[in-house]
Amino acid sequence: MTLVLRFWRELLIALLSLVCYLQFKYRPEEKPPRVEIVTREKVVFKDKIVYVDRVVVRERVITKPDGTKIEETTRTEEKKKEKEKEHKEDRRVEVKLPVETPPQGNVSVAIDPLAYLRDKQYVALFGGGLRLGNTPLLLTINPAINLSKPRLENIFIGITWEIN
Repeated sequence: MTLVLRFWRELLIALLSLVCYLQFKYRPEEKPPRVEIVTREKVVFKDKIVYVDRVVVRERVITKPDGTKIEETTRTEEKKKEKEKEHKEDRRVEVKLPVETPPQGNVSVAIDPLAYLRDKQYVALFGGGLRLGNTPLLLTINPAINLSKPRLENIFIGITWEIN
């Protein structure tokens, strides 16, 4: 026990280094954001309809037995009407990204091991924080409560930066 009390700082640094190493080694993989892509195209259909009216006029020459002549001529007229129909379909590309809102706060509970080594008292650290807007900053309040002699030891107020 005397070695622990003598080298408590070095042991704490080694313990924190081990915790940081394990946290970075076994952290969960980052999932890519789900992306929904909708493809729409602009299609234009053009129909060209041509109406042709053909008018045939015939003129004939008929000779009757009494000697009279009837003249008849053929004349052809064509009338063209063009009608265009346009049908449009609009197809666009839309990309929808779901926006994941970060959690709005955090809560933490811990026991202070240095208080036991230093004063032989159990001290609990309670904490909580609220996110400041849509930023990675949290406003945190962490009271330290002595559990051996129930009282409030310290209050830590600060701004925490969340790093993913």
